Amino acid sequence: FRLMFSREVDKQGNKALREAAVEAYGSLAKAAAREVPDAPSEGAVIAWSFVHGLAMLLLDEQILGVLPQNSDSLVRTLSQRFVRAMRAAVAHGA
Repeated sequence: FRLMFSREVDKQGNKALREAAVEAYGSLAKAAAREVPDAPSEGAVIAWSFVHGLAMLLLDEQILGVLPQNSDSLVRTLSQRFVRAMRAAVAHGA
């Protein structure tokens, strides 16, 4: 995750890494657009923020122990809740 999305690595100088980062964001953006069709760019940034924040908390070991689940289960549970929240926001015009 840090390799793909941090500034510490020069992605401009590494075509394969740059393409992989663009592809990863593209996949996330497509999924978000399905959930927030009226504002796909906004949905993509919201989803990216969620994924980025959760990944950083897990990598920095700031979240384990806060909730009584292992990291795989936690990611699955939080991701499902996040998608439900996005759907609810769209349904209510938020």
